[in-house]
Amino acid sequence: MVNQKKTEEQAVNAIKFYFDSVDFVDTSKIAINDKEPGLDGAIDVYGVKDSEQFSKSNLKFSMPVQVKGTTKKITNNKHSVQVVDLSFYQKHSNGLVYFVVSTFNHERRIFFRKLAPLDIKEILEKVRLGKVAQKTKTLSFTIVPNDPKALINIFSDLHAQQERQSRNVLDLSEIAGPTGEIVAKVTSQPKYLEDTIRSGVYFYRKSLDSVTGKNILIPYSSAKVADIFELESGVISDRRGNSLTSKIYTSKKTGRKELLLGYKDSIKISWIPKQKSSSPMEKVRIHFTPRGDFSQCLADVSLLLEYLRTPTKPTSKEAEKWNTFIDALTQQEARLRAIIEDLKVLNIPISLNPDNLKDDEIKSLNNLQRVLHNDLVVKPLDQHVNMTLASKKYDFFIHENRIINYFTPAFPKHYIVQIDDEKGNPTIVNPYTGIYENLEQYPNFSIDLVIKGFGDAPYDKPEIANYYNQYVLNLLLDFDRSGEAKILSLAEIIFKKVENNLPREIATINSAQIKKRISGILGLSALKSLIPLTDSKDQLIQFAAVVLLEQKEEVLKRWQDFSPDQQTEMKEWPIFHLAAPMIS
Repeated sequence: MVNQKKTEEQAVNAIKFYFDSVDFVDTSKIAINDKEPGLDGAIDVYGVKDSEQFSKSNLKFSMPVQVKGTTKKITNNKHSVQVVDLSFYQKHSNGLVYFVVSTFNHERRIFFRKLAPLDIKEILEKVRLGKVAQKTKTLSFTIVPNDPKALINIFSDLHAQQERQSRNVLDLSEIAGPTGEIVAKVTSQPKYLEDTIRSGVYFYRKSLDSVTGKNILIPYSSAKVADIFELESGVISDRRGNSLTSKIYTSKKTGRKELLLGYKDSIKISWIPKQKSSSPMEKVRIHFTPRGDFSQCLADVSLLLEYLRTPTKPTSKEAEKWNTFIDALTQQEARLRAIIEDLKVLNIPISLNPDNLKDDEIKSLNNLQRVLHNDLVVKPLDQHVNMTLASKKYDFFIHENRIINYFTPAFPKHYIVQIDDEKGNPTIVNPYTGIYENLEQYPNFSIDLVIKGFGDAPYDKPEIANYYNQYVLNLLLDFDRSGEAKILSLAEIIFKKVENNLPREIATINSAQIKKRISGILGLSALKSLIPLTDSKDQLIQFAAVVLLEQKEEVLKRWQDFSPDQQTEMKEWPIFHLAAPMIS
């Protein structure tokens, strides 16, 4: 017959003996034959130095404990706990360590389970959700580490979790709120980190407190660690000198190794090393998932093939599978090289990421490639096509199977842009001035390219100067929309080319509004030049002048003098964007 009293005494003594070699721990508060409800006492952890005595001043914390003894065999590290005890812990404690000591077959084994407030809450919630009322709940336990200091380190982590999981903070986890950043918090000495993590981790949701403006941690979930991996980092190079950074993860649980390399770990190679020279190696598993832009995909598949491509004869099913895999990679490499060559011909950056393309964009790109290779005949033979690829804009001019990207040096070699002068005679103008909206979305747009487009084209005739002046105004509108500095710089450069060939009043206004956008203020000379324009015969010039002079009352008065149609028309001009704050 089992003597339960003796079993419990042996359990408490086993705990005391386990910690006996640790000189900064006091287990005297764990009572034998304890009569207190729920808990059996506490283990005190001190921060003593040398021969310093235990005292209140050097007490770090007290960890409440419950000790249960049993003569039964602990199977799968599981043991049942009374639900009434769990409810008691929830109401009358802020967490504890639950010990189970088994003396089955006279072999003493000590198990423990951390029960932080969040653990107890989650366990009882599962009990209440059950269809049948439960008197006991089977929980998973862990064998104590060989080094008792490792368990004290686990106590320290639990103590930190207890402070984060006070009852009022734990109640906040019931309040629905946006799930922001989720973090795990672990307190550990480096040498005991693995033991601490294996004992269980706790996740918290970061929430911004509206009163203090500080982040608070709200308990989110407890978790058990399935495995721990060792990480080695390095670089793998092929015989051509190409290299990729690599990582090798080794499972502490199974010994399986996983080599990760390529862009966003596109290549995964896993295996279990031989334990003995005579033992067979488990199958090597290779996974390749193209990621990133076309150039990154090509670099990854090419490096993988350098290592894997070896001549083999299909003499077995495994060899056939291997050759099929190599053939698939080789075909993929060939397709990527062909796509990249097409992108270069089309002057589309090879940094284009296929994962960022929408279905209709993929279709448009495929159609362009088909036209390029005479697989698709366009009608009419000459077309202007604009499209968006991964949020970037492109304009293509097509003649049969020749495709020219607009913002490239090739465009003026095949196309000219011209306007008629006052006599109706055609005059060539800068070919890159035909597109002036959303310029920052064109990957090939550059100031140098547009400026080179002037070449020997004249801009001294009034109608040519007016054309470029209108282009400058469109650039200002585009700058006001996008805030892209290089668009404003381009407007300033082109305006200076034509400034002397424009009517004086228009030149003065546009010079001033460009300067206003660049520096935010106007110099004295610019202000003086604007004052006479407030009496201009042109109502638009008058309005623009008072806007640039920042005469707010006059701006509002003149704005109200405009008819609704005039106001609508005025909103199409860049000067309105400077006037808007004074009108609203």
